[in-house]
Amino acid sequence: INIPQNVVAECGNLVIHSDYSSCDTINKAEIINNGSLSVGKTIVKPYFSTSIFGDKAYNLFGLPINISNKTKEEIFNSFSLSNEDELYYLNENFSSNTSAWIPYSENIEDSNFFKQNLGYLVAYSQSKELLWQGDLFLENELELLNNASYTSNLGNGYHLSVNPYSHSVNYGNFSMNNISGMWLLNPKTGQYIPYNPNESSKFIIPPFGGFITKVESNENFLKIHNQAIYNQEGNNHYIEKLHLTFKYEGGEDEVEVYFRENVTESIDEYDVYKVFSFGSAPDLYCNVAQNELSIVSLPLWQDSVSLSLSYIAKNQSNYELKLNSIPTTVLRAELYDSNNELLVDFVEDSTYYIQTQSENEEKTLTLKLYSFDLDILELNNSSNFKVIQNGN
Repeated sequence: INIPQNVVAECGNLVIHSDYSSCDTINKAEIINNGSLSVGKTIVKPYFSTSIFGDKAYNLFGLPINISNKTKEEIFNSFSLSNEDELYYLNENFSSNTSAWIPYSENIEDSNFFKQNLGYLVAYSQSKELLWQGDLFLENELELLNNASYTSNLGNGYHLSVNPYSHSVNYGNFSMNNISGMWLLNPKTGQYIPYNPNESSKFIIPPFGGFITKVESNENFLKIHNQAIYNQEGNNHYIEKLHLTFKYEGGEDEVEVYFRENVTESIDEYDVYKVFSFGSAPDLYCNVAQNELSIVSLPLWQDSVSLSLSYIAKNQSNYELKLNSIPTTVLRAELYDSNNELLVDFVEDSTYYIQTQSENEEKTLTLKLYSFDLDILELNNSSNFKVIQNGN
């Protein structure tokens, strides 16, 4: 339903049914209110299903109503949690004594349960339709983050935010400072989907959908706007990436590594890229071997960089590790085993086949990327010269 500007609409009862079994906008009811909407009673009924294997499917979800006149008990009751269901918020300031994911428990005294600008990780053991009653959030903008915490030796600036509107938004609906990344969560695969700066308009957050945000310093802000705005940051700049998939007949996993300029070299102490994988689908992980840099903030390298690839293959079978895309500056992409023996150069052959020897096999490989950016020097009448390498 789209209510244009200068249009006044009213109804007695408004009931919104939406299926949240995917992270896209398919089967999501949307109300785009750019005019005036008067409603006697609003009911939101989000539906969550389990995975295709009958397991819990984790979803990023926010509060679909304005909670300014709601008690914490009323909000909790609307989540309709049973003993086997789960509800968390993301705690960036976790330590060795606390978890990054803080679960909801009965009578918990925590100001982060519940907030209009926070998203939550929720999973239900059985398919379930919830019921929320109240007012839709109709403000023109909401401040999601304002100097949100950034602890470089801990969570490294990850926060779980939300789209509080009854319509989907994309990257153009945000204004921001020192925000380096956004992710959606696919409930069907458990995989985080990164914002692709090369296709910013395709990053669509559904109504009341949650998303992961990463800040780069203690000075930051993130605002969401009802109407899309022109965003000057990076929309016209193509950012190259490395895209790997690890396939098996029972499923696949993927990793995307972006190479950006002007980013920090912060240590990443925990993995926020995947919640789980279903059934027999494998897991593929990646981090920068040098200084354990976060792959989200990997800087442009001078001439080479090493990536650590770890996989978990759940079955004894044939697997396919494939390099789908690679930055144009890379001349060689050599894959090595733990004995430092060369397995394949992905530039020459984009696919490497792995025969696992046991169930739940875990191995770590090294991918070395070599980039050529040295000037070609003319040696006029010189018979002697030397090459000096500084650093890696």
